[in-house]
Amino acid sequence: MYSCPFLLERPNWILNDKFALIMAKTPTLNAPPTAKDIRAAIDGGVRFLLHSQRADGAFHYEYDWKKKTYSLNDNSVRQAGALWGLALAYRHDNEPKLLAACARGLEFFEKHSALTPSGGRFVRYPESSEGFMGTIALVALSLIELLRSSAAMENISDQRCRALLDEFMQFLLDGQNDRGLWHSKYDHLVGTAYGEPSAFYDGEALLALVKAAKYLDYGHIKGRVMTAAATGYRRNILLALNKAGEKKSIARGYYQWGIMAFSELIDSGWPDTEQYVEPVFYLADLRARRPSSNKNQGAILEGLIAAYSIAGKRDLARAEIYRNLIISDVHDMLCLQVGNAAALSFLTGSECDESAIGGFQHYPDKPTLRIDFTQHALHALLGVRQTGLTA
Repeated sequence: MYSCPFLLERPNWILNDKFALIMAKTPTLNAPPTAKDIRAAIDGGVRFLLHSQRADGAFHYEYDWKKKTYSLNDNSVRQAGALWGLALAYRHDNEPKLLAACARGLEFFEKHSALTPSGGRFVRYPESSEGFMGTIALVALSLIELLRSSAAMENISDQRCRALLDEFMQFLLDGQNDRGLWHSKYDHLVGTAYGEPSAFYDGEALLALVKAAKYLDYGHIKGRVMTAAATGYRRNILLALNKAGEKKSIARGYYQWGIMAFSELIDSGWPDTEQYVEPVFYLADLRARRPSSNKNQGAILEGLIAAYSIAGKRDLARAEIYRNLIISDVHDMLCLQVGNAAALSFLTGSECDESAIGGFQHYPDKPTLRIDFTQHALHALLGVRQTGLTA
């Protein structure tokens, strides 16, 4: 079992349960999905997001495949998340159509944005009265993935991507409060950040900072990264897990974003990052303790796959439990993808609808395909392929 001198305090329930997985029920082990199955599911998810993209570069937020109508609902954070999904797919596969879609998406966000006096760029999302820090973090993450790509970018220059990233990163840095976490909102007109932190946005912003410092030449922000990681741990994991009831939802909100950010931090090799191995396991163990769900597992899998990569180098017994859960959750998730060979019978009739093909439902009883449901699933599938969790 993994152990290290831990610099951060443990949650109370860990102190009372040395091995947090004792209560975990290992699911009946299915055969791992084949590489062909995963490739087909990735292609389907990409197809859905590309078909959902509007002419202006933004996305149709939600499609009801029974009514064959697009919803008028919208969400700027999830719009930016859909762009990040396509940027991730482009970094993995370097397909020109993905880069073209990313370029249109970036053009949309740049068009609907402004600069602060300090040079930070913030999004003024159409018909919104306030901005959300998660939107900025996810646009920054999209730019980071494009700049990490090995392929030459024809639709948008590296120089323009880097300039935009500098500006969005400046806004993220300006948006930190005095504890190192992020104000959740900002004024739509002038960009002044305000509001109590959000566990979701704290995790998204931390992931953006870690990746920028780790993969691009943002080494000067390492101190800010480490402060945000430590404070994020205390507020969004330690305090949340030590409290009962509603407060525990904070830890769930930090779940996959915290795991992904901490996993990137651990793999950076920077000093004092090994202490975040146990927080990764705390969060992943929450998935191991809960019963399986019939909902889309994409967001859960994003965190669990990152935890699996950490456990594989430190705790093989735990890694095996995570592996079995991942395989089980992937099988359940593929059953909710329109057009997938494994799709459940209630999706019958949707597989011939061009607007629906490749999309993922979240709730089996609700025939809605949202861009964020599919983006999370797509990211998870890319992770399954990258970590070799296929037959």
